[in-house]
Amino acid sequence: MNKVKLSVVVVTKDRAQSLVHCLSSILSNSDLPTEIVVIDNDSTDETSEIVRLISGQTDIRVKCFFSKKEGYPAVYNYGLKKAQYDWVAFIDDDCIASKDWIREIKRSIKTYPNTSAVMGWCSTYFSQNLYSLATLILNNQWKKLGITSNRVEDLSILDSKNIVYNKKFLQEKNISFDESRVRYERGAAQDIDLGLQIQQAGGDAFVNHKMMIWHKDPTSWWVFIKKNISSWKAVKSLDLKWDMSKQQRYRSSSESFKRIIDKYGNDFDLSPMRRLGLALIVKQAGLVRKLLSVMGAGDLKF
Repeated sequence: MNKVKLSVVVVTKDRAQSLVHCLSSILSNSDLPTEIVVIDNDSTDETSEIVRLISGQTDIRVKCFFSKKEGYPAVYNYGLKKAQYDWVAFIDDDCIASKDWIREIKRSIKTYPNTSAVMGWCSTYFSQNLYSLATLILNNQWKKLGITSNRVEDLSILDSKNIVYNKKFLQEKNISFDESRVRYERGAAQDIDLGLQIQQAGGDAFVNHKMMIWHKDPTSWWVFIKKNISSWKAVKSLDLKWDMSKQQRYRSSSESFKRIIDKYGNDFDLSPMRRLGLALIVKQAGLVRKLLSVMGAGDLKF
């Protein structure tokens, strides 16, 4: 089989130190991409200088492009445009790639050469912080609702912080991140929308749990709650375009809440008191979302 040519895109803004951590994890992988494309969304810190220094220390082509466009869809589309190859992986600038991340991406492409996308899996970088663990639970549990074996049944769960897209498929079907949604939370939930576009166009997707990254999740109550509110508002805005009630991620899990907490408690070696604290934080997030639902989208400023 021909060698897989892969572009990795990192969108960033004013997070130079996190970007160093992210790029270093990619460049220290057991395999390497063909190119790394950094989209600098009008940073005011030393981002451009850092990319220039890193690019001079590797044989891999590392390119930096600047964009002053507002909103996630616009800068993600710019990343797709500037990526040279047919397979385009995205990783967030506050994520750390596992040492075999690139190898697993390439293995997935060889396994599913005609698929539209392959999504990786995420853990949390701050593994002993309860707010980070609560975020991990909320994110991964709703993803599980849309997966059967290794096939993604509900493409609204696609997550652009760890995914590889078949750019040729997107171009053939005229699919792109929806820039008209920028007025809603800067276009957040752009990956959910793109996944639904792929699904509507007859595309498919798979998940590779070994295609692992660690995400720097919230570590404080206020950031955790603010992120939950922002995420709810962004997803709620999709009701204007899609009937989100039909998506599997809104269906109830058959897995008991206690079993979920016990699983993560065992995985991260939490004491009984910390497990209780984790359960209360996750429940709190659920109550916040219920309150927002009662208030309704009309009472919130998008």
